[in-house]
Amino acid sequence: MNGPVYAHTNTEHSMHDCIEACSYCHQVCLQTAMSHCLQVGEKHVEADH
Repeated sequence: MNGPVYAHTNTEHSMHDCIEACSYCHQVCLQTAMSHCLQVGEKHVEADH
């Protein structure tokens, strides 16, 4: 019975780490895009962009 509990815990930690990494990547992407788009201006600040 300890095997599946350990595996579940390991999977849970891996999933949490993956979510954290994706969230960080998303945050960096948005910051970079916003910075770039605001600096470039014109069509880059339009709502459809």
